[in-house]
Amino acid sequence: MCKNNIKINELETQILDALLKGDDPVLNTLRVQFDNLKIIKREFSGCGFFTHFSVPESCQKVDPASFVIDDVHLEVEDTENGASAMLFVRDGIIDFLEIIACTGNWPDNPILKSLNYFTKKRKSASVLEQIPLLKSVIYLIKRRRKGPILELIPSEKRDIEVTKLAWEKRLSKN
Repeated sequence: MCKNNIKINELETQILDALLKGDDPVLNTLRVQFDNLKIIKREFSGCGFFTHFSVPESCQKVDPASFVIDDVHLEVEDTENGASAMLFVRDGIIDFLEIIACTGNWPDNPILKSLNYFTKKRKSASVLEQIPLLKSVIYLIKRRRKGPILELIPSEKRDIEVTKLAWEKRLSKN
């Protein structure tokens, strides 16, 4: 277990509550993991941040083992086009949360103005129907001076798969 004493903040709690909302057995299990997790570290990237978690071995794992929940859009003060939230599940447990501003830098003191789902279906449907997984490539955004670009990375280099459609939706907003 981690030795540091990093506390989950209000923004992370609100986002995780939204990402894990719904009546689905996988989400139910992930909420139990959320109630028991510890923060290992928080990394700031300039355009957002990553929060890495540790979940006790006693917590039940989910199946499928690796996927991303990323159907939440955030309106955050001092961000031009809001932000995206992605919860990465790896080996059946919550691994890390990534928050990224859609354009520009992440504010020093972020204040969440609103939080919305990309689809109306999300609130009642199985979250796994909303997260098709790609088998051969991972789509990641890399920020460059002139904006984001789409980069393809073979899946054998990573074990997390992200949907192409979600990234294309984010890119089309920029």
